[in-house]
Amino acid sequence: MQLVRLSCVYMNWFVVVEDDVSVNNAVHTHVTEFCDALSEYETVTLISYSKGVSFIDNSKVSTISIKPVSISPNNIGILLSTIKLFFSLLMIHRNNKFDVLYNRASAFGFGPLLFARLKNIPAIIEINGIWREEQLLSLKSYPIVKRWLVAPIQYLRHLSLVAISRGANKIIAVTPKIAAYLTSLGITADRITIAPNGVNTQLFTPKDPSESKNSLHLNVELTYIGFIGSLTAWQGVDDLINAFYLIERSDQVNLLIVGDGIERENLEKLAQRLEINKYVHFLGRKPYREIPLYLSACDILVAPKKPLSSGFSPLKVYEYMACSRPIITSRAEGLEFISENRIGYLFSPGDINDLKENIIRMLDTGEEKRTAMGVRARQMAEGNYSWDATVQLIRNSANI
Repeated sequence: MQLVRLSCVYMNWFVVVEDDVSVNNAVHTHVTEFCDALSEYETVTLISYSKGVSFIDNSKVSTISIKPVSISPNNIGILLSTIKLFFSLLMIHRNNKFDVLYNRASAFGFGPLLFARLKNIPAIIEINGIWREEQLLSLKSYPIVKRWLVAPIQYLRHLSLVAISRGANKIIAVTPKIAAYLTSLGITADRITIAPNGVNTQLFTPKDPSESKNSLHLNVELTYIGFIGSLTAWQGVDDLINAFYLIERSDQVNLLIVGDGIERENLEKLAQRLEINKYVHFLGRKPYREIPLYLSACDILVAPKKPLSSGFSPLKVYEYMACSRPIITSRAEGLEFISENRIGYLFSPGDINDLKENIIRMLDTGEEKRTAMGVRARQMAEGNYSWDATVQLIRNSANI
């Protein structure tokens, strides 16, 4: 089934997310920014597991909250929640016209697709990662007994996501590697569109570093290396802490880690074990609209990602760029442009010494050269990575 625009009348897009979009994390950023940009062209209703309806600051986007099933073990609750979502969508459909169902694939995911198939509604599935690989990385964080209990359920989730990908009308993949993975599952290339993540270039704008430090009560005399993002296994923040330990400049340089996640406790223990916790500041999760201030307060920003076979289309790196900061990141699929466009340095993923050397190299780079890197980064963010460009690509791929 193709989606065909018959007139200039707005189409009704129902964006379904089996997650709590009110939580300030990467999912929140992606979904709310996508809906915000899409609402300039279509009528948008966001359906999620969020508590309350104040999780998106845009009066043009309608919101519907579905209460998920809370039960232990958690994975059983997730399974029951997608079944509940199926019936909730049937109820919503009684009084609402669905032209397109757009589903960010997560959890077990089959509830929205079954609904779309039953009602003959075009379904677009968005795939943000090779979930099996991410699941296996996450399992390493669990104690061994819990790991054996969780692994079978995670595998069932994997099979479910494969099934819904095969059943969708169109699939949006955020990287070429994800697209290649989907074709390996037997999904034809003509059903897949590669649409990278984006950045809100109106919100994420450069600010004066000294003023930003003062606003956050940071020492303006210090140099701050920053990481802003989710504290998960594949983000590589443990490598950053280990590399920071080796640079031996803690009296001049501090490390800011802004964000939260399953790895936070382990990372804090690592900093304590290395006896550098005085210089490593875990600031926790911050409101989305305050993130540009924290980015601007950092002299250098680092994205030390672990290699993933999915490649990367990283929200946070684009936000780093939009705030005109010099960047150090992993030499990984999807991040080559950092070096190619002279907006930062790359290091070998997992190589702590290489990361240390690149941090030292950036610290020793003159302020004028670092400023020039930031200017080029901002220009790239504006020209290539806006949410509007991503939304237009997705709409065009659906033939509307």
